[in-house]
Amino acid sequence: MVIKLNLADAFGAWERGDAPTARNIVRMVLRETPKLAGAHYLQGLLYLGEGQPSKAVQALKNAALHGPDSPALRLAMGRAYALGGAGAQAEEQFRQALALAPGLPAALWSLSDVLMKAGRGDEAEPLLLSLIDARPEDELAWERLGVLRRERGDSAGALAAFTEAAARLPDHPRPLGNLAAALIEAGRADEALPLLEAARAKHSDDTGLTRNHALALVRGGQAATALPLYEALLADTAAPDLSRDYAQALLSAGRAGTAVTVLAAVTETAADDLKSWFLLGEAARAAGDADAAARAYQRCLALDSTDSLGASAALALLAGDGGPNQLPMPYLKNLFNDYAARFDYELTGKLQYRGPEVLRTLLAAQSDRQNLRVIDVGCGTGLSGLPFRDLAETLTGIDLSPAMLVQAKARDLYDHLIEGEAVEALAKLPPASADLIVAADVLVYLGELDAFHREAARVLAPRGLLLASVEAAADSETPFHLHDGLRYQHGADALRRLLEALGYRIIALTPVTTRLNRGEPVAGLAYLAERPA
Repeated sequence: MVIKLNLADAFGAWERGDAPTARNIVRMVLRETPKLAGAHYLQGLLYLGEGQPSKAVQALKNAALHGPDSPALRLAMGRAYALGGAGAQAEEQFRQALALAPGLPAALWSLSDVLMKAGRGDEAEPLLLSLIDARPEDELAWERLGVLRRERGDSAGALAAFTEAAARLPDHPRPLGNLAAALIEAGRADEALPLLEAARAKHSDDTGLTRNHALALVRGGQAATALPLYEALLADTAAPDLSRDYAQALLSAGRAGTAVTVLAAVTETAADDLKSWFLLGEAARAAGDADAAARAYQRCLALDSTDSLGASAALALLAGDGGPNQLPMPYLKNLFNDYAARFDYELTGKLQYRGPEVLRTLLAAQSDRQNLRVIDVGCGTGLSGLPFRDLAETLTGIDLSPAMLVQAKARDLYDHLIEGEAVEALAKLPPASADLIVAADVLVYLGELDAFHREAARVLAPRGLLLASVEAAADSETPFHLHDGLRYQHGADALRRLLEALGYRIIALTPVTTRLNRGEPVAGLAYLAERPA
């Protein structure tokens, strides 16, 4: 009777936060009754609280040895293993807890945590959804679901989850900050701004909210308004990434010279900061200092031989020539991975992009074929495939950006999705395996178009169709020309000669406008060509 009372006192002390008293009682109990499972269990919890995972595991194993199994024991053992970095053992214990108590919220949470840390987010999501079904008021579960989806590239799913989390904790800065960040990434800075303004009114000292507010202002076209926020943040910390964001705001606000000064200081202290060097090149180019810009771009190439930021193309612009035959693939992959979350919103909203619809209209005027094997080259998020689904027997999308393909998959539009560069991906497909190849606003990232059209002709069946759009060069004889938006223009007559030389029958080649740039229509060409029978 005394032992039970003392053990109850130990648990009471532990629950009150009095760990020293609980520890002393447990030691006394175990000296008198060394096989008392409850005492070993509490000892394991105390070791966990002290950050001693190996001792906690041993104590909990003793509890299992001398007493009955239980979900609480498995949970504690799983947490001890997790604290010690033994993820596989922790996972096993949490699964045992769920086997003993299906749907146990604490086990669902803990197992999802282990899986996410192991990079197994696809397995963690169903657990979080089960937890939310059991406890829809659990704002942390919603928040974690948002983080998981954001990491996976599911911007719409992340936004939905962060919205739920913020609704449950409307006055807490973290969920509001996450929601605002997701909106900014989705290109919806205008929607993030009122949230951030309201949140900062209550939490003016929260640096995360302030930084998101500044970024939203820059993305929303109010860069000058963001500058005082960045300056206040930099007064407390001079981190290179924060200084770089400030420089980007200066550049966006038309203060390229000041941006150069800021970035020169950053690159002195962070000599290997690739992004700062590239932005320094951009700022120097905007300020009219071509020599300084060239040095910055050359430094980028020295730091990054893959050219993931497109420094070689920027150097070509400085040289004033037509540009390389094509843009670096690592650059394009990086560009569209970063752009994926906001691609649809910005293209259809700010840029009023309608390339796929223009191409579908051109096709409908010339052909009524149905049940086609369609390949959508540069499918992106799937926006370009939408107008062609109804005439497709099968629809295959090709894109080099994994993040874009995540968005395309979520549309449930394609029968097959292929990750790869346009020409290389086509080269891997069987001959005569397509009836229609669509390339909407993708050839603007290829200078020399010979290789693309050769592979397209090989993949198309006899009388198969190629439907594509490009930006139009002012000189129709220009094979290709790289402009300062790092996109290629192609001349109409040069394109016509190329198609004819490769044996295509040109059905239509017509001037079009598929998008805006800085509020002005971009001159383009749309064409439909048939592979010879």
